[in-house]
Amino acid sequence: MEVKICLGEGLANVELFLYLVNILQRYQVRYDPSIKLSLEATFGVSRRPKHLPPLIFEKLNKF
Repeated sequence: MEVKICLGEGLANVELFLYLVNILQRYQVRYDPSIKLSLEATFGVSRRPKHLPPLIFEKLNKF
């Protein structure tokens, strides 16, 4: 059985990384401290948080 791979997967991963870094450089990401964080997870194709707290994005003024 031959395994097929996507030739553009590496480029897609680099683009996704650069997009995420760009967001993190322009915004401060935090959550409401009154909400208790949980380490419980849901398993499927990937491991995801069971209860994701609402995130607050504050734009930084350096750009």
